[in-house]
Amino acid sequence: MSDNQRPISSGNRGTTQQSLAIDSRDYKHFNVGSSYAGVVLRVYPADNLHTLGAQADPAHHGVFAECSVLCVGTNSGTLLKLDHVLIPPNGPSGLYSYHESLPRPSSNVIDGSDYDENLASLDPNKLDGDWCIVNFLGSNLTKPYIASWWQHPYNNLDSSTSGAGHPDSSGNPRALDQSGRVFDRVNGVEYITTKEGDLYVSTEFANSQLNYSETRTPVRGSWDKTTDENLGGSIQVRVKQSQTLELDWNPSVEGLGINNGADPNLPQKNPPGTQQQPQEATNTTVFISKDDALVTVPTLMKLKTKQTFKVESDDNVGISATNELELESSSIKLGSDADQSLIRGEDLLAWLSNLTVLTATGPAKINPANITSFTNPTTGDAVQSTKVTTK
Repeated sequence: MSDNQRPISSGNRGTTQQSLAIDSRDYKHFNVGSSYAGVVLRVYPADNLHTLGAQADPAHHGVFAECSVLCVGTNSGTLLKLDHVLIPPNGPSGLYSYHESLPRPSSNVIDGSDYDENLASLDPNKLDGDWCIVNFLGSNLTKPYIASWWQHPYNNLDSSTSGAGHPDSSGNPRALDQSGRVFDRVNGVEYITTKEGDLYVSTEFANSQLNYSETRTPVRGSWDKTTDENLGGSIQVRVKQSQTLELDWNPSVEGLGINNGADPNLPQKNPPGTQQQPQEATNTTVFISKDDALVTVPTLMKLKTKQTFKVESDDNVGISATNELELESSSIKLGSDADQSLIRGEDLLAWLSNLTVLTATGPAKINPANITSFTNPTTGDAVQSTKVTTK
């Protein structure tokens, strides 16, 4: 039996009916043995009818987002446009954990020239879309997917500048040393962890638009952009009602986590041995739950506003200090219906001591005993008091 006449076997070594078999030799032109780099042209969310998954589902609910990619450096030496390129997640994406991050499609040319959607006489390096590496599942040209991401060839501004770039007249490099950092920017929101371990989060450039021109003027080390000052950049942290939010500047205790409870997820010796106990807090702590908010500071706490400062609560609010509590304002009133400002005690005492009263027999001073009684907090008629009760 010749090679062309040999029977086609299935994976379980059984013989497959010839009319139902697919001979790989008939599809060699679909085999791809290499990866391609390219720029993303279009992006289609999973439920877009352009995706194969949405087309196959009666309710048009797809699973994978897809994109079209213009590949460079192919074996033929020409540009290759691939459609239905799957965008796999960068992390676990099952029924519980889920991750989604779609790339930026191309919509402009970075030098400001017109964008031709037909890609005629177009330099793919100058498109503003994200770049990627395309692989092929089973080396099949009809099953492309994004295997990794790739640097944009024209973005040399965001990348680390630890090289000897822009030397001065003496030959010394003026470049920054940014090696060791971790930098991520998503929709203009920046996350930076320095090599020293400092963490920066900035929403300054949230909802920003890139500016395209032949000349590039970097903005804070990145591509020139214009930001909508009125939209984007807000931060909301929603905490489960049964849980708390804590900020603590006290030294950590090995193995102790939220609410000073033991947590085996924290870095600690193994086996843990005797559980350490939390020490009395000596530095600033902030503890917030759905019912309580407690801020403890060892030395000084200031609340300052140029307009109106109000503390409102349907229940109780306590402000305590070990030594002295200072309220500084041109007018301080106590009580929700108060129409008089709080009397300045020491100034009142000095004023009363120097006050001259006209009597029938001539000028007279107020009896010092009466002044003491008037300002004594232990008497019922005291005005200057360390304890104030309001209705």
